Amino acid sequence: MSCDHRMCGNTQKVWLPYELRGQIKGLKPHPYCLECGAVKNTSSDRAKPIGYFMNLLSGLPITKVQLRLISKDMDEFGDFEDIFSISSFIQV
Repeated sequence: MSCDHRMCGNTQKVWLPYELRGQIKGLKPHPYCLECGAVKNTSSDRAKPIGYFMNLLSGLPITKVQLRLISKDMDEFGDFEDIFSISSFIQV
């Protein structure tokens, strides 16, 4: 399921905790999608495209069957490449 992510306005943002260098620093307003309700990832830990991970996997000594199974798992994850709500930490 893919969403076009229509962001809320400045007055509608929700206050959520944020981290800086692994430590929670307090609350900060975060925008969210009016369509699906996903909160936007405002950290520097942005999601990477699936090709990034496929390039990493191609350098490993694995068979084509294993590569295909891994790519199938990434596709079944759903919004694997959704830069709006997924971080690269979750992708890894």
